Amino acid sequence: MADPAFVIRRRLHLEPGASAVLYALTSVASERERAFAAVAEFREARQAERAFQLAWVRAQIDLRHAHLSAKQSIDAQRIAAHLLRTIVLPAPRKRAIEANQLGQSALWAHGLGGDVPILAVSFASPADLPFVVLVARMHQYLCRQGLAIDLAVIDETKGGYHDALVDQIRDALARRGIAPLTRVAFLKSEQLSAAERTLLAAVARVWLRANGPSVGAQLRELTPDRKLERLDGEPLSLREQPQERCAQSAANLRTDTVRLSTAVRLIKSVCSQGHTWCGRGRT
Repeated sequence: MADPAFVIRRRLHLEPGASAVLYALTSVASERERAFAAVAEFREARQAERAFQLAWVRAQIDLRHAHLSAKQSIDAQRIAAHLLRTIVLPAPRKRAIEANQLGQSALWAHGLGGDVPILAVSFASPADLPFVVLVARMHQYLCRQGLAIDLAVIDETKGGYHDALVDQIRDALARRGIAPLTRVAFLKSEQLSAAERTLLAAVARVWLRANGPSVGAQLRELTPDRKLERLDGEPLSLREQPQERCAQSAANLRTDTVRLSTAVRLIKSVCSQGHTWCGRGRT
């Protein structure tokens, strides 16, 4: 096993025809006593079921407050995964890191501390604002889940309407009850130097383009199939390889299973007709 693991086993005996419901819970505690208290609390099936129901209700309330669908919440969690753990550096960010000449302090004047992961979204037209508002809703949703993440909204439009566009974004969020905003910085691209733009491209772990494809499609672009190296240059383990590759492996496994099942049925059919199989031939 390549990675550290904690493995626990519990024996369960079932009579023929009987069934059982198993609950698997994870918990984090700051003290040993609290961890054992949590174990004792959820040993009863009723308590575990109640915990699941409360968690489901809380999740629905959070999604309703952020005005996110279940699919959008999944995209938000994928954003968080890329922000919290960067396995593969996209080529544009890698080039920006190599070209960057500024330090963390250059971010401070723009409302970014640089001490937490940065999510960036850029837009070049007022028509792109709905995408920006969606990303902002996802960001605020993650912040309310306890994640410290900065959002940099980069205005790449031409002209002096930056404040008006920022007000439109704030108003769109406020109409949904999302105000005041947490950890959001609005930047005008024309007011940034070339070195500052390079710095932003280097430090933003996820950069979404409002005029690009969907959030999910852009996240998939961050881990293309052809890129199989970690940040340290080592090859990715099977667990770290892109989801599409794992899905393809699963599809291949299902295909092989179907072929094997078909072959077994064929052999049974032949044998039932009085034939026997010997080596590669049939008698």
